[in-house]
Amino acid sequence: MKTILNNPKSLLHWHNALGWWGLAAITIWVLSGAAHPIMSWLGPKAENFFPPSMTVDGQQLGRVTNLISTTGVLNNARVVKVVPSEKGPLLQVTTDDYAPRQYYSLASGNKLNNFDGEQAKWLASYYTGRPVSDIASIQFQTNFDDSYPWVNRLLPVYNVHFSGEDSLRIFIHTETSAMAGLNNELKASMQWFFQHAHTFKWLNGFEYGRLIIMSLFMLCLIGTAVLGLLLVFALKSRKIKSGSRRYHRWLGYVLWLPLLAWSASGFYHLLQSSLVDKPAGMRLNTPFNAPSMEALTPHVNLPESLSDHHINSISLVRDENALFYRLSISAASDVNVSRTQRYTGMPTEKRAVFIDATTGLISDAQNDQHYAQNLAANFAGISTDKVGASSMITRFGTGYDFRNKRLPVWKVEINDADNTWLFIDPITGILVDQSESIARVEEWSFTFLHKWNFLTPFTGRMVRDILIVVCLSFLLAISYFGAKLLLSRSRREKNTLNPSA
Repeated sequence: MKTILNNPKSLLHWHNALGWWGLAAITIWVLSGAAHPIMSWLGPKAENFFPPSMTVDGQQLGRVTNLISTTGVLNNARVVKVVPSEKGPLLQVTTDDYAPRQYYSLASGNKLNNFDGEQAKWLASYYTGRPVSDIASIQFQTNFDDSYPWVNRLLPVYNVHFSGEDSLRIFIHTETSAMAGLNNELKASMQWFFQHAHTFKWLNGFEYGRLIIMSLFMLCLIGTAVLGLLLVFALKSRKIKSGSRRYHRWLGYVLWLPLLAWSASGFYHLLQSSLVDKPAGMRLNTPFNAPSMEALTPHVNLPESLSDHHINSISLVRDENALFYRLSISAASDVNVSRTQRYTGMPTEKRAVFIDATTGLISDAQNDQHYAQNLAANFAGISTDKVGASSMITRFGTGYDFRNKRLPVWKVEINDADNTWLFIDPITGILVDQSESIARVEEWSFTFLHKWNFLTPFTGRMVRDILIVVCLSFLLAISYFGAKLLLSRSRREKNTLNPSA
């Protein structure tokens, strides 16, 4: 190290050699990187951030159990639950990963044919505050694309387009009643710029070419940052007459660490996303293997012990081939939610009660933790003795962020070679997400070094984003001064070689 620091001319030579390539990389990624928080500031805002709520009374519980026990609702069903709608609580049935949901009226017991699109329109109106009559078109979407990229996680969704100058589009996931994405013409343009300039999406189809080109740029930035840092220690402190050189050095003292953190974590993220296979994300449980209809109690009354509680969810679940009605007991009363709470999440229930579907009685032995552990073992294809620790997640954060849209979930650790974590939705029995240790290391790097989420608990998202944009602006400034120095050096060398010029 001392030998390197004692040779500042060599360091400067290599720093200058990377200069133009570093300038190109910084310009491309600074401008596209700044587009990400800016499109969050300027993009459309929802009128409501959280899904619509409902309260289910004891009479409706009886209608649900009667409907399930006396009709063919369970045929091929994989998720059965009650959801809010414009018509009040409805029984929603999911039979396939990518098929529209089916609905049944609790009042009449009749099936509502082709209702999933109508449910999506109602939810789109709820989230945007715009009337259903303003909807220009609606499209059922089973794949990710430029306007609805894979980071949104949820499929299938409805792409709902509102009329108007802003070309507002909202993506609705009816299974969770979630707003999966919100877009307009301005945000779509910035999103396109970010995808093509920041992740080089224009090279899709040539993955190894994209990987090589982006890697070379990132290694150039890492080298620029490291050499700049070494020059800070190698060059003696002195009075610098040139303003460009002086400002370039001053900014270098501050910016070497952010530049190194962004480029190194971005390089790590690139390699992991390109070369390491991701485990499958959301998965539905297998179809119900229900007991005979005669075994189900046709009309379950609400237990007297729950008569004073608000019930915000009813779903049919199974655990070890037994069927239960899972009742979600509501958390605190209505709360005014903010945009910040949208990203941190809020618990929607205080506790869950399981009612045996064959006896109609509360099962004291059944609980979410036991249920989630059995589901995890089933999804992982292992015995329950290989299931490790489990805990309830009630807030979004590192390891399980707001893009998953579901809370609460149970995190179940699997004792395997990859130290896999499974995230289970206890309301529906769905495997929401999963991660392995190698993915969690990269996620920590990207979350803290690239997105600066370590600041969020102290500054909030908005101030954090402002600090990132300010730092990116200074990177453009140091690149500008560096370019002036390179041009000045080039002119001097030209004049040396050709004195008469």
